[in-house]
Amino acid sequence: MVDQTTRLDQLLRRKAGSYLKPVIYHSIHDNVCATCGGFKRSQYDRCWSCNQTFLEAQRRQCQTLLADHVACGFYAVEEWEQTYKVIRDYKEQLPSAEEHRTIVASILALHILGHLSCIGVLVNSPVTAWAVIPSTKNSKRYGQDHPLHQLVAGLIPFLPEVTLRANKAKTRSLDEEAFSIASPVKASCLRHVLLIDDSWVTGSTAQSASICLKEAGASRVSIYCVTRIAKESFINSLGPSLLRDFSNGDHYAMGWCPWNRGIEW
Repeated sequence: MVDQTTRLDQLLRRKAGSYLKPVIYHSIHDNVCATCGGFKRSQYDRCWSCNQTFLEAQRRQCQTLLADHVACGFYAVEEWEQTYKVIRDYKEQLPSAEEHRTIVASILALHILGHLSCIGVLVNSPVTAWAVIPSTKNSKRYGQDHPLHQLVAGLIPFLPEVTLRANKAKTRSLDEEAFSIASPVKASCLRHVLLIDDSWVTGSTAQSASICLKEAGASRVSIYCVTRIAKESFINSLGPSLLRDFSNGDHYAMGWCPWNRGIEW
């Protein structure tokens, strides 16, 4: 597995190393959210979105139903950054889609298959099943097999799937009724579910899916998102030098583990 992981690392560095920027969870300016890796104001513990989700869960007394761990792969800055174009276009019928799907598939293989043991160690339980967040009712892909699902299903066929059903349109707020389990699941599969999505904006969709899984009996839920979406204007608003430092900072790093949040070798 180490050899395969190294090859995937090398492939991604060769194909997209000039623009892929790993999500970090620490900052000398204290501008990074420890939950999702998104940008935040230094006077707060979490980014605005994660804080709103936590407060809403606290109000509804369902904090324990939120994910046990969140990992995001790479930053995708809206409008000007190549990673955002990749994550937006890989699921479309475009000339560039095949190349972009190759990149997304490689990221998934590296961060999930290549680091599967890391995921289990974090919550003291190996991954026993996986689920992909389905398209919500206001999506043009609602009811269809999402390209992300196709990629993940081909990646980890040795693990059972927990199929989720979207009950509502996409929302920016925590919603315990947003998803449901589409078919019966063995209790043994629910010890530790890996919940996968392609992007994290506010995190409310993924956390709503986590609530659904835990209400169905999941003991542990780990969320993985290929990209953490960010806005250039917000990064710039945090300080005159932050956007410059972010743009000029480290790009692709060999051996980066989004679960342990650092370089492993």
